[in-house]
Amino acid sequence: MRLLDVQSFEMRSFHDDAELPQYAILSHTWREDGEPEFSNVLELSKWSWSRTKTLYRKVSAAAHLARKDGLQWIWIDTCCIDRGNLVKVQEAVNASFRWYQEAEICYVYLEDLDTHAQWMESFSNCTWFSRGWTLSELLAPRKTRSYNNVWRHVGTKAMLARVIARITGIDAAIIRQRRALSSVSAAARLSWAAKRKTRRVEDQAHCLLGIFGISMPILYGEGPRAFHRLQEELINTSGDLSIFAWSSSRTGDCLLARSPDSFAECGDVILSGTGAACDIRNSRLKATLPIIQQNGGLMM
Repeated sequence: MRLLDVQSFEMRSFHDDAELPQYAILSHTWREDGEPEFSNVLELSKWSWSRTKTLYRKVSAAAHLARKDGLQWIWIDTCCIDRGNLVKVQEAVNASFRWYQEAEICYVYLEDLDTHAQWMESFSNCTWFSRGWTLSELLAPRKTRSYNNVWRHVGTKAMLARVIARITGIDAAIIRQRRALSSVSAAARLSWAAKRKTRRVEDQAHCLLGIFGISMPILYGEGPRAFHRLQEELINTSGDLSIFAWSSSRTGDCLLARSPDSFAECGDVILSGTGAACDIRNSRLKATLPIIQQNGGLMM
């Protein structure tokens, strides 16, 4: 894991979890005009960040918050991942949920939360609630503080849980981490990601890995096949039949859904409590299903 020193703005790699220091982490949405990347930060670490252009103010502001909280290190996806190194990208994609879980504090920067607009309407319409990666960034951290477009504190995750629940359809107990993610059916968890956007189609699957506690190879360029692989992994490891509860207006779809959008109406699907052994290989499903007696009859 590579962290940014909030005093010197120099990078340092930590290869052993045992030596990993306490750190803050930033959750945000990417600007259309670009974000500072790994190579940019390496260059800027030699300069005065207070004199850099708007592009770097987000990093500088997040670092300032970490310093106020007595932390020396921060992780920010845009500049702490060397996207030219496929090994580092794979590590980050598979580990990011855990990194957000283990952070001392997560700062959520809502760049389009206007201080002068109607607060509730502006908060509900924030782009942050419509992006794929921010779903796991909502659920994983233990402590979260949200900030508006001028970095004014607007509340903690615990304080805003009921409001966020109305916006996202996620139980407030899940948001507050008083209920385990594993208690929610696969279909319901996938429904949380419906209509959320990612820059790369493969990230529709990648951004959900931590929510299901699984890892898989990261293959950019495979398109919707990434979401198929995610579903195959869930079928093979969980036995949760709700994975087949999706619906689509498309014709010609196969056994597996094309994207999380197909689970949009599955928010109320619950775990049945009856185990099933399923295995899918080469587009062939093998399943051992329970026979359930109900109201004097038998049903599968």
